[in-house]
Amino acid sequence: MNSKIRIIKSIYHKSKTYCYLKEIKSIIITSLFYKILFNNSAVDIFFENSFLRKIFNFKKNKSKQKTELKFDNFFLTRFFAFLVVFFVALIKTKFITLLILITIIIFFLEIIFKDKKLELKFNLIDISIVFFLVNLLLSSIFVFKIKQSLKVFFIYLVFIAFYFVLKNVLRTKKDLLNILRFLVASGFIVSIIGISQKFFNLVISPGAWIDEKVFSENTTRIFSTLDNPNVLGEFLIFVIPLNITLIYLSKKIKEKILLLLVLFSLLLCMLLTLSRGAWLGLILSLLIFFLFCDKKIFLLILCFLFASPIFIPKSFVDRFVSILSAKDSSSHYRINIWLSCLIMLKDFWLCGIGLGFDNFIFIFKKYAMSASYALHSHNLYLEIFLEMGFSGIILFLLILFFCLKKLVSTDKFSSDKSLFFLKIALLSGIIGFMIQGLADNSFYSYKLICIFFVILALSNIRNEMLKLSIWKKFRLLQREYNLK
Repeated sequence: MNSKIRIIKSIYHKSKTYCYLKEIKSIIITSLFYKILFNNSAVDIFFENSFLRKIFNFKKNKSKQKTELKFDNFFLTRFFAFLVVFFVALIKTKFITLLILITIIIFFLEIIFKDKKLELKFNLIDISIVFFLVNLLLSSIFVFKIKQSLKVFFIYLVFIAFYFVLKNVLRTKKDLLNILRFLVASGFIVSIIGISQKFFNLVISPGAWIDEKVFSENTTRIFSTLDNPNVLGEFLIFVIPLNITLIYLSKKIKEKILLLLVLFSLLLCMLLTLSRGAWLGLILSLLIFFLFCDKKIFLLILCFLFASPIFIPKSFVDRFVSILSAKDSSSHYRINIWLSCLIMLKDFWLCGIGLGFDNFIFIFKKYAMSASYALHSHNLYLEIFLEMGFSGIILFLLILFFCLKKLVSTDKFSSDKSLFFLKIALLSGIIGFMIQGLADNSFYSYKLICIFFVILALSNIRNEMLKLSIWKKFRLLQREYNLK
């Protein structure tokens, strides 16, 4: 067996792939970016404690007074994983899928030639995701429109594979906080693009996604790089609690001020989406976050909500209150779609209709009531039930249940502040996402599917780190007891 591995290794070292990876590594080390960040100069002093330096794992050689990159077994995989998380909301799905595939290939190459002792551990969340993937495969084969279903399955397969990659390459708390910074930085860029759409009139069809007869004063809904205001709102539900977590964990005043400005941009962007479901999801998310983290701000939010009609423009208040209005045509449209989908479930509840919009459109026409055309069911749970059948919705709910159960589990044996805040941020974000899912199909956007699995991975990693910190504390107490 060892001789075979040596032969494979020798062949790999002579291959073009190895040469390319070696070239990438040498380019990083010899690049101007690296020299600016890691040489002992005036610029180096400026970047000494900067965020950019924290991105990389490095060590100082005190004798030579130089800073050198410390390449661990998964340096390249982690580097590309950070790129994926940063660009997932900014570029097209096909490019994100390609970038993830590159990340997965590098991950397996680094396992083979660097970390042969890597142990893949599975918990209940992982097992549920694997069975969910099997269900996705079945739902993409036995369908009416198999071609598009297989394309959707391939996207799910790549995103779920990336989930397992993240689980195995983010090994330290520093890695976890860095990936949060990348996600928040991406959210900030998305919010700036969205805000510019509003104030520079960059929205192509201002009256889209809104009933102009009911809301004549404010008809422009921004969507930024996510192509839909509701999808943008769902993305911000995940990012805003993570940004607040970084504010609490930051020890520098300048960094806190910067993150507060980012938070203002994210909140303004959320407001301009005019997404009522996303607003409701965010409000509940923030209430949960501050209920556990800062009860004073929790009370301030409650007071602000009651006084909001005084401060917030009437058009925004009317938009939010219209959730219960019978005049809004979009509410009627959704209700008709839901009723039509419930009729469809009577015939397809067991196995589902299959993945993709083509299958939904093809079958929905035969069951549609007054809503003659729809791309999806406008309800996340109803959509999964329709596409994947009874087993699909059960597995999806199990994934959410096991994830929330792990996050809710007690931290009384751990005093790690960062893990506690991260727990509340992920918990509140997932609950907000679930609330929004009642009014819209959150998986309408493939980008949001990827972000969802990234959030699941972060939750899983956080739980593993908590176990490790508790175990270390237990061993320390045991050692002290033995000494006595």
